[in-house]
Amino acid sequence: IDELNLDFVPDIVGISAIFNSQISYLHLISEYCKQIWPELLVTAGGGGPSNLSQEVFDMAPSVDTIAKGEAERPFLHLIEATDRISFLESSNVWKTRKGLKEGKEYRVDFIEDLDEIPFLKYDLLESNRNLEDGSGKTSQESDIFHNRNLSYVKEGARAASMMTSRGCPFYCSFCATHTIHGRKMRYHSVERVVEDALRLKNEFGVNALLFEDDLF
Repeated sequence: IDELNLDFVPDIVGISAIFNSQISYLHLISEYCKQIWPELLVTAGGGGPSNLSQEVFDMAPSVDTIAKGEAERPFLHLIEATDRISFLESSNVWKTRKGLKEGKEYRVDFIEDLDEIPFLKYDLLESNRNLEDGSGKTSQESDIFHNRNLSYVKEGARAASMMTSRGCPFYCSFCATHTIHGRKMRYHSVERVVEDALRLKNEFGVNALLFEDDLF
């Protein structure tokens, strides 16, 4: 950590753990973040933290708050808050240690019209900028769309994941997706799906789409 030369100080860091089996790394990442930026607000989200919130707080003392379910709208509200600590304690979407101890009831804050979600800003990612800045890195080292380790796409494919819907109306005993996305189906419009696919192809050279929908 002492050898890092960071020229920026973030206000908030978000750490995602989609599955329960991934929550173990939350402790390590959050501890490093707090050591580098002591005043940082560390947030966590995804299926693991949403459903095992107390366990995450116990194992990762540097995690300050956990978003329940989908977090696009909750994260926007957190960023816009003038007093973020007071906002978190008053929120019924952002879980805190105090709130859980008091038995507070939490809910999810869904975006009903998925087309409201902007196209992902892949061009902001460091790995993608390396392709354009003459850094000398190979495409396999720097290109987020180069999936050479995925067995279900052809070698050399430029693949991108897409989700065209959220939610699941079924009651499978082994699955917890409804705790994140709800039991009501929500969809991107066909026009939006086509637009996103064409942008991935034309702007980033993607030639393989990986649909991640729970109910494709």
